[in-house]
Amino acid sequence: MASALASTTPLCPFDLAARVGCRGGAAHTCAVSGRLGWRSLKRPCSTEPSSDAFRNLTAISPATPHRCDTVQICTMGILAWKSGDPAGLDWTDTIVSKSSSKLPSPVEVGVDLFFGGWRTFVVASAVELDVFTAISSGAATVVQIASAANAHEPAMRRLLDALVALKYLTHKGERYALTSQSATFLVRGVELYMEGIDRFATFQMMGWTQLTETIRTGKPGKPSVPTGDDVAAAEFFATLVKCMFPLSFVGGKAAVASLSAAARARIRNILDVAAGSGAWSIPFAQANHRAQVTVVDFPQVTPVTREYTARFKVSERYRYLEGNLRELDFGTGYDLVILGHVIHGEGREAGRYLVERSAAALNDRGMLLIAEMIPNDERTGPPYPMLFGINMLLHTAQGDVFTMKEYREWLKAAAFKGVQTIRTPMVLSPLILARK
Repeated sequence: MASALASTTPLCPFDLAARVGCRGGAAHTCAVSGRLGWRSLKRPCSTEPSSDAFRNLTAISPATPHRCDTVQICTMGILAWKSGDPAGLDWTDTIVSKSSSKLPSPVEVGVDLFFGGWRTFVVASAVELDVFTAISSGAATVVQIASAANAHEPAMRRLLDALVALKYLTHKGERYALTSQSATFLVRGVELYMEGIDRFATFQMMGWTQLTETIRTGKPGKPSVPTGDDVAAAEFFATLVKCMFPLSFVGGKAAVASLSAAARARIRNILDVAAGSGAWSIPFAQANHRAQVTVVDFPQVTPVTREYTARFKVSERYRYLEGNLRELDFGTGYDLVILGHVIHGEGREAGRYLVERSAAALNDRGMLLIAEMIPNDERTGPPYPMLFGINMLLHTAQGDVFTMKEYREWLKAAAFKGVQTIRTPMVLSPLILARK
């Protein structure tokens, strides 16, 4: 049934007098207004109300204005009203509608094109202003938080309310509080703080303004990782790995948890290639106090590794091979090699070769852990790996994302005998664990 109705007073959800149709709510005549209304229940409707009931909505005239406070969503569309003053001064029109054509909704297109980057800038601005740190330190009201941030109070209120809507804050009365996510990752000085994420997020978003030209030419606008400039690349990665630490660290924890106690105990020598902060290897070092870790990374990045390994009290079991991973000799004798978000930046040929080098560095029965953004074999999704592939096109010369089928082919060619995936909500794509 196609219907679009509007009234000058809201439909009342109270004073049930008659019921029709839908199992998710009930139409009724309000004893105060004399108008047919809709009683809201907690779940959406599963059956459409009768057409007679909805025709009656325009046929019954209101009597005395009164208060209404409910929204009901059903298969007919939306029955919406807001709280009105008892004197009838603040009514909202009620609309019941169902699309009368087969046109698709423009909402998703509008969200992508109008609002796509807004979330990033809201959260990044809050981090830059140290909003989460201020709240953690005791600031709770708009006045207190704005003062701590040296910010305009009305503008700060808008930012705080947006953060509540995005589930980064909660709000009760005049007081704001952190959610578990913001308290864990966005408070300066906490163990899993995403250091520098505000600057990196806005910098990366600005790079996306060059996408159209990159698609036209096939060339990255201004690569985040300069080709052939090890110093510039190292400086970029030294910032990136601090931002990324929590995402990789919880993924590493999940990888450790997927192994049996016996398998964890067999891991004595670990090679962490392009280790960055050490986020992927630290959980293994924590789980096995006999494990020794060799880090491969630029000399400008290894101070970050030393900082984080000291923070997690495993630094005495780390040693360092400093330089470009493409030029260094990894050595042999490892029980575990970790490629944590490395292959996508190397590109297809260099990435495949890195898998072969990792195999050569492993003992018999050794394992290779790969963490990457992995699209499906048809490259039709999921959205984030596909968007990450565009990010690689935009910011690197050779970078890309690769399918599980491609990884399995590379691993088989490198003489790995078993390949399994580790699925966990802690990472966006399954982890790959290959056994030699």
